[in-house]
Amino acid sequence: MKYVLNHQILPQLGGCRLQDISPMQIQMLMTGLFGKSNSLQSKVLIHLRSIFTVAMENGLAAKSPVSCMLKAGGKRAEEKTAPTPEESNLLLERVKDIRARIFLLIAHHQGKADNHQR
Repeated sequence: MKYVLNHQILPQLGGCRLQDISPMQIQMLMTGLFGKSNSLQSKVLIHLRSIFTVAMENGLAAKSPVSCMLKAGGKRAEEKTAPTPEESNLLLERVKDIRARIFLLIAHHQGKADNHQR
């Protein structure tokens, strides 16, 4: 949440009073995210809608400038591939920190369990 607010929303709208933010400013913010991931754009819209819902409930804005017609676009995230058994073993061999090794072993075991369920 902090990343979206601090890096996407506040740089564009942080200097404005909530009641002064226009639909055009929201549209420009979203246009600035063109080419970013669908996930990021969706998170920005969710945050904006939440901010203005709370603002309206508290009398800080008469209505939301975030159109209900505004949808996230953007690129779909690439499908990630699981590491091969050889890559997993190499990683386990090279990691010396005990906490990191335990985490990797748990993640490796979980990955195997997930693959068996498919």
